[in-house]
Amino acid sequence: MNEDIVRYLQENKDKYADEILWKQLKQAGHNEVDIKTASDFVCGRATETKNGARVGSSILEKKEYQRRSEKVTDFLIGLLSPWIVSFGLFLVDDDLLFDLFWVVIAVYIVAMIATFRPRHYIFKGLYANLTLIGAIVVTVLSFFIMFKPNFF
Repeated sequence: MNEDIVRYLQENKDKYADEILWKQLKQAGHNEVDIKTASDFVCGRATETKNGARVGSSILEKKEYQRRSEKVTDFLIGLLSPWIVSFGLFLVDDDLLFDLFWVVIAVYIVAMIATFRPRHYIFKGLYANLTLIGAIVVTVLSFFIMFKPNFF
């Protein structure tokens, strides 16, 4: 993003109409894409900062990953968020998590569906979490079946 255009727009946005500012910038030799990007940033419609990181975007917006760290962050959000929410519910009331079990499961499924396309690394984290929980359940049940035949 061109910082000169941003500075010019910030200094003059309250003095002149947008059309006049755009015309002046075009006459100064700036291209229309740079002007639009800077204008969106100044008007609060931008989703990028100086270093290209996304800010102010919805979790359900399609995200184009620029760096590996963004992918890892989204994956960890998907992997850890169910544990954090569950722990928070447990802290509020130890029976609340069990009382709301089906609501938690429904929210989890909706979150997986909602993040499948737009934020697929969050989806992958949620899926990895679901796989981990499944493996734990199968392991515990196998243990009880093998070592406690009278359990069921």
